[in-house]
Formats: sequence, structure tokens, C-alpha cells
Amino acid sequence: MLKFLKTAAIFTLLFTFFANVSAQNQTAKDFFEQGVEFLKAQKLNEALAAFQRSAQLDPRQPATHNNLGTVLIALNRAGESVAPLREAVR
Repeated sequence: MLKFLKTAAIFTLLFTFFANVSAQNQTAKDFFEQGVEFLKAQKLNEALAAFQRSAQLDPRQPATHNNLGTVLIALNRAGESVAPLREAVR
């Protein structure tokens, strides 16, 4: 029984480690796509967080900045939307 518990504990630790590594290896595109899905589901705060992370990972994507601005407007934060919208057309 002790051997089984040790094996289960090791498996759990490895699974946790690889799950965390996988989450850390998400790309800007992954976060962008998550943002789009959150936007479709009208989960605006989650969409905002996903687009912000996408922009951090790859700040050269105009669509990401456009979506950031759009979500901010939808959240009634129009003043904050100016910078990402300007970046989108730059």
C-alpha cells in the first residue's frame, strides 16, 4: 500500500508540474483565441484579461489591440480604450 501511495504522489506531482508548464507555454495566439471565445460568451472581464496577456506576449498584433479597445468600450471604460485603439491603427 505504501508503494502505491508513493507512486500516486509522484504521479500527482508530475501531472501538476506538466500542467503548469503547459499553461506557461501558451502563446499570444492562444490567449487571443481565448479572448475571442470569452467575447462571444460575453465574459468581458475574462476577454479583457486574455487580450491583455496576448498583447504582452506579442505587442505587434493590431487585432489584439483592437479587441482590447472594443472590450474596454463594452465595459464602459472608453477613456482606457483610446491607447489600444491607437496602437491598433499604428
